Amino acid sequence: MQALVRHLPAFIREARLTEAEWQHAIDFLTAVGHITTDRRQEFVLLSDVLGASVQTINVNHGTTAGATEATVVGPFFAKGSPEIPMGG
Repeated sequence: MQALVRHLPAFIREARLTEAEWQHAIDFLTAVGHITTDRRQEFVLLSDVLGASVQTINVNHGTTAGATEATVVGPFFAKGSPEIPMGG
């Protein structure tokens, strides 16, 4: 949180965020909060959409030469599903 607080002002300056855009962002986050329930966690999905989930996995799990990078086991993972070859 400390890093986020330190970097957020720089993002706002770089994006030249308007007051209307900031209000739209607050309204969006509020709406996401309102549709989140104990069975529907929309902030996790938002984290996925923003790339934050996979980036967190990447910085915490290195790869070895020739290996594919780590990924998030998403909501569409089905245990025992068939393996699909590259390009399939």
